[in-house]
Amino acid sequence: MKRLLLYCRDLSYLPDEPRFHFSGIFISWCIRQAGFTEAEFPKTPAHCDYVRAGLRSDRSSFAFKAVPYFSLRPERGDIITFCRDHPTDLANLGANAHFVPLESIICLNVTETTVVGAVANWPLGQIGYHFLALGRNGYLAQRSKNSLLSVMRIKLAF
Repeated sequence: MKRLLLYCRDLSYLPDEPRFHFSGIFISWCIRQAGFTEAEFPKTPAHCDYVRAGLRSDRSSFAFKAVPYFSLRPERGDIITFCRDHPTDLANLGANAHFVPLESIICLNVTETTVVGAVANWPLGQIGYHFLALGRNGYLAQRSKNSLLSVMRIKLAF
C-alpha cells in the first residue's frame, strides 16, 4: 500500500478523490515513468478515461490507440482493459460519458497461450500479476467473467 500511495503523491492525487482507483493510478504512473507527457497520456484514476482517449487518439496528441481486444495480438507494453462489473463494448463506452468500472493491466510478457500483466488491485493496494488466456490464433480469448474490452498500443507502432 505504501508504494501505491507514493504513486499517488508522484501524480498529485489524493486517494479519497471520487472515482479513485489505485489500478488507474498505477497505469498512469507507469506510463509517466516511461517518459510520456501529460498531453500524451493524461493522468487519471479512471481506466475509462484513457480508453476513451485512445478511441479518439487519431484526432489528438494522446500517444496510444485503443482497438477491440479481438483485433490485435497483445505485445509487451500494451495496456489491456476489461470490465469489472457489467460487460460493455467500445462503441457503448465511447458514446457514454459516465464512469464505467474497468480494470487494466500492462502486458509484461506473451507466451503461446498466456499474457502476463502487471496490475495494482483495489482495495488491497497491492501490485501483482494478472494472467489472460490466448486462443490458438494468438489473440486474447474472451472470458465469461470480467469480459475483455480493448488493447491499447502506442500509435507509432500501428
